[in-house]
Amino acid sequence: MVKIDLHVHTNYSDGTDSAEELIRQAEKIGLDGLGITDHDTFGGLHKALEVETDIIIVPGIEISTAKGHIIAYGVTDGEFEMGLTPKETVDIIHRNGGIAVAAHPFDYIRYGIKDVIFDLNIDAVEVINGCITFKHFNKLAFEAAIKLDLPMIAGSDGHSTEEIGNAWTDFLVEPETWQDVISMILKKETIPVGGRHPLFSSKAKRWWKAYKKRDERPVPLKKIRMPKEKKSTNPDKK
Repeated sequence: MVKIDLHVHTNYSDGTDSAEELIRQAEKIGLDGLGITDHDTFGGLHKALEVETDIIIVPGIEISTAKGHIIAYGVTDGEFEMGLTPKETVDIIHRNGGIAVAAHPFDYIRYGIKDVIFDLNIDAVEVINGCITFKHFNKLAFEAAIKLDLPMIAGSDGHSTEEIGNAWTDFLVEPETWQDVISMILKKETIPVGGRHPLFSSKAKRWWKAYKKRDERPVPLKKIRMPKEKKSTNPDKK
């Protein structure tokens, strides 16, 4: 099996460590790839793509819609505005050649899109999220994926080197490129695997580490919030 942690954050969003530090840790613990999915920025992804490594770097971005978070995979750049509706965001992802994945959809504390998932043309569902607030939320995501007959993925949602790799996606055939990874997700050639970080101790360690490394950050640490919905620029929408 090929193990890829498809949901990881660098210090370009709310993670504590650099892209290279995360990649070296992934190599150390035997992961075959990482999905770099910073919040509303490609900064960490661009740094990751500069690192010499044999593991697969899957390009992505976790977009803050007006109703919750959606991950775009297969995009390395582009204008992905915060605060749009989930439908508008999914449409933009598809126009940019990416696939849209509902991240931790039923974790209302961490801005999942909740039941909106049933009204969207999404491509896959994150059914195991390693940072989920309550395990039951992963169960609801799994049930939604079954009901919608959608591919399933898993990721640690790791925000530090210590957190990555506790949840990952197994691939039935070895992908050679990130394009292969996207193709195999769409063809349902994936198995979501893993568990959940110890909620309170993991976050406490991350916050302490973020404080100690505060002067190493390339950008200021921003608290992740739900953006206000922006008015549509579509003249046909009322």
